[in-house]
Amino acid sequence: MTQEWIENPNRVYRVKLLLTVSLLVFGASLPALAQHSSKSDRATDKFEATAKQVDEMDQRFVSAIGSKDLAFLEKILADDYFDTWQGDKRALSKKDAIASCKAGVLSSLSIEKERTIKSEGDLVAVEGVSKLVRRQPDEKIPTVQMVHVRRLWAKKDGNWVLKSQIRRLEGDSGEGEVD
Repeated sequence: MTQEWIENPNRVYRVKLLLTVSLLVFGASLPALAQHSSKSDRATDKFEATAKQVDEMDQRFVSAIGSKDLAFLEKILADDYFDTWQGDKRALSKKDAIASCKAGVLSSLSIEKERTIKSEGDLVAVEGVSKLVRRQPDEKIPTVQMVHVRRLWAKKDGNWVLKSQIRRLEGDSGEGEVD
């Protein structure tokens, strides 16, 4: 049966035709695949550059709080900036955050674990886990707590500005205050 199949000219012609068409389709798709890969590589390279810029600004933000660099905070905090604990009904505005920094009570939360930087539309999110050390000991609250921090950065007039900082205690459901 195999010999008969090979010797049948119609079958051989069909197999050759099918093989030729398959090779042409495969060959034609290679440039499209290469072009798609090139576009995604450029997008990845562009985001890596953006992520590097945002990471540097994020580290400078934390440093500015520690050194009470109010001029830098005034420059990088967006006018509609807010700083809140997830689920809380209150938030610090730009003005309140700068005043708290000046008074030495604003926590500088450097992300130490599980740090990620990702694009979210026009924003870039920096998030991870930080260690919060309480300045005033309290018997009910541990001196050191692990806090999940999420900061949202946006580009405004060619500069990166911090739109928000959202924090929550690790293990907190995020439901916040109950009425």
